[in-house]
Amino acid sequence: MRRLAVALLIGSLALPCSALTLGELADIFEAMESSIADVSIEYEWYNQEPSTAEDTRATGLLSPASREECSFTTAKPFLERQLYSRKVDFSTPDGRVFTSDVRYAYNGDVFKQVTIGAPNEHSPEGLITNRKDMLRKWNLTPMAFTVFRFYREGLLSQGLREHPKSFRVVDEIGQVRDFRTVELDCVTDTGAVHTRVFLSVDHGYAPVRFEYVSLWQKAVTVEVDVLALEEVADGLWFPVKGTTGWDAENARNVYEAKAVKINQNLSRDDFDLEFPPGSVVSDQRRTSLRKVMVLAILPIVAIAGIAIHRRVRFRSRAQGTAPKAHTR
Repeated sequence: MRRLAVALLIGSLALPCSALTLGELADIFEAMESSIADVSIEYEWYNQEPSTAEDTRATGLLSPASREECSFTTAKPFLERQLYSRKVDFSTPDGRVFTSDVRYAYNGDVFKQVTIGAPNEHSPEGLITNRKDMLRKWNLTPMAFTVFRFYREGLLSQGLREHPKSFRVVDEIGQVRDFRTVELDCVTDTGAVHTRVFLSVDHGYAPVRFEYVSLWQKAVTVEVDVLALEEVADGLWFPVKGTTGWDAENARNVYEAKAVKINQNLSRDDFDLEFPPGSVVSDQRRTSLRKVMVLAILPIVAIAGIAIHRRVRFRSRAQGTAPKAHTR
């Protein structure tokens, strides 16, 4: 019923109409936002202009020798639950190639990560911590191509409702590659455009392009393009291919999905990670606990030491002042 309601709402509003209002857009965005409770994507992530062996030798750094094979799973609240994995071949300056396999899980409280494969063939290295800053940056995940791109700053529907003066709809149907689009501009208090979002009118107003404009240079400096969409539910389209990067062509990252699954009813328990046998695991939570315990115990030990020292001195003085026994 929920999917049907979403499809009816998007279908009723997502008509090729140039007179779309901010309120109608907010309704459409809210329908898209509420229709995804969790999502899992299997995808490739690679540079549009792959580096060469000569690049590796010239820089002395590791260079990707294959596309990154990735998976990304998130569930609401999105920034609190994530599963991520990345497997890629690296080449070393001396021509050797090895496979790096990194996996992590975050359930909103505990972050676990394991790294398998290194130039020196170390045992798998695991990490457990409560840190949240080790999650993959939102703009380097498939979510960067969706309506959730602005999630850290708040949902688009929320922004449209709470700050309507910060947005402006261009009153005409445009064209972005093969998509007929409506343009939504994000503007400053003075009306200057700093971000443009292009929405496909034939795909439920799913975003197909983001442009970030430098107010100083008055030019687009960062571009995010959706090249292909897939209908993952009735009236709900998800990006399955896109590029993102600076205006320089060779700096673009390419995202290409193999499979997308939504609303699998994932729970907090699904966001966990098992370490392979033989892993060397560093549990920073326990380290921190030991430090706290040591800091807490030290004053107690010091006080106990002072008490014992005073008791010994008192006994020594008592024995020194007592009458001595007569000896023959």
